Amino acid sequence: MRRYLVDPASREQEIESLLQPLGLWDLDVTDSQIELEAAAEACRVGGTTALPYPIAERLASGSAGSWATLVDGPGPALIAHGDLEGPWQALDLAGRTFTVTGAGGGVVGGRLAPFLGAVEVSTSDSVDDPALAARVGTLQSWWLLGVLQRAVDDTRVYLTEREQFGRQLAQFQALRFQLADMSVAVQRSEELAKYTAWSLAHHDPSEQVVDAIALRQGLIQACETVLRGSHQLYGAMGFCDETDVSILSRLSHSVRRLPVGEEDLATLLGTMILDRGFRGPFATLGGPIEARA
Repeated sequence: MRRYLVDPASREQEIESLLQPLGLWDLDVTDSQIELEAAAEACRVGGTTALPYPIAERLASGSAGSWATLVDGPGPALIAHGDLEGPWQALDLAGRTFTVTGAGGGVVGGRLAPFLGAVEVSTSDSVDDPALAARVGTLQSWWLLGVLQRAVDDTRVYLTEREQFGRQLAQFQALRFQLADMSVAVQRSEELAKYTAWSLAHHDPSEQVVDAIALRQGLIQACETVLRGSHQLYGAMGFCDETDVSILSRLSHSVRRLPVGEEDLATLLGTMILDRGFRGPFATLGGPIEARA
């Protein structure tokens, strides 16, 4: 991973040579729930290894033969891994389709968000595809879930190995409470991710989109808890890449911030819930939220 930060152009061929023999690209996530779950687990493993490759975007397309990414609308845009040629297709979070040109022009992101590429997004005559937008958002969230699990695991190991005042850091109550909050955030996100993967196989596309956006919102909030907590528990370490937490934080930045920020995402989610309703994983407790008339 660190080598690809220095030489990003080398990662496509090298990572492709590692993934191709695994048969990942033979998965058709539109064919069955089993293949969708396999793709989700592959994305989670990609997150735990900080894989600098658009595995979620490629698997989400199924048999479409292109890589799908999420954008905010037409115009100049930055997309994660847009330095790779693709071919790319773009959708907004609601499933409206766009055409992507200019991919493969090299990395434009700085240290805060590596592997960003500048592209041009234009309107398309293709029909809307909310199911594809839901798959992209869901698999990206599974990738983020892997990032968070790795961050918690690494932080737990650090707290058990580092000593201060003759005691392991893990023995300090305040630090244990913070690590517990981080672990709960990951477990909560995992349950929501599993539900959303199930939703993609059982609900119609208009409901899938709402579930995928709700999952994305939940993962972004979990990222704030986990990554912020990891940096704090590592103390002054991590901001100069001494630890892997810094790599995880920077690599996930583009997925967390694009195509829209947390506030805009929350606004969109609220609007969609009012228009389409929302079941959620706990609908049996309080009943689903009905769409407004």
